[in-house]
Amino acid sequence: MKKLIIRTPNHLGDCIIALPAVRSLAHSLQDCQIYLLAPLWSAPIFEDIPQSELILLNSEHLHGWRGILHQSKMLRHNLFDDGIIMPPSFSSALAFTLGKVRNRYGLSGNGRSMLLNHTVYHPQGEVFHRAALYQLLVNRYAGKEISTIPSRILSAPQASLKLCASSPVYPRAVSWSPSLRKRSLNQDDGE
Repeated sequence: MKKLIIRTPNHLGDCIIALPAVRSLAHSLQDCQIYLLAPLWSAPIFEDIPQSELILLNSEHLHGWRGILHQSKMLRHNLFDDGIIMPPSFSSALAFTLGKVRNRYGLSGNGRSMLLNHTVYHPQGEVFHRAALYQLLVNRYAGKEISTIPSRILSAPQASLKLCASSPVYPRAVSWSPSLRKRSLNQDDGE
C-alpha cells in the first residue's frame, strides 16, 4: 500500500479551506495510507479524514531550521512514497526533499520548484482563491478532477469552544453569549 503524506497549511483559515480538498482526495484513494502532517492545534479540523492518521507538530517544529530538521528526520524515518505540500513556503518543500519523500507535489513559487518533482503552476492571467489552488493540487496528485466534498467541521457552539477557546494567540477572539463564554472559561480551567 502506498504511503502519502500531506503537509497541511499552518494557519486556521487555510486549514479550513484546505479541508474539502483533503477530504475529497481521501475519499477517492482506496489504495493509499494517508498521513496528515499538521499543526497540533488543527487536530479537531482534520481528525475525521477517512483512512488517515494525524502526525501533529507543536509550534517549535512548524517553522525555521528546527522545524525543517525535525520534519525531515521524521519523513526519512517513515519512508513516504508521495507527498503533497500545501503551505507555499520554501521550508516546507525543503523538509520533504531532505526527508526523501519520493514524489513531491506542490504549488510553484518562492523558489521551491527546484525542490518539487511535480510542480503545480498557478494558471496564468487568472486569480484563484487558495481553496481552488488546494483542489488543483490534489487533482494533479490524483491525475483527475475530484469532486469536492462539502465540509462540516462542528456545529457553531462546539466549533467556537473547540477551535477558539484554547487558542494561545487569541484566547477570546470570538464574541460569545455570556452562557457560552462562562462554559468555555470553565472548560479551560478543567471544571
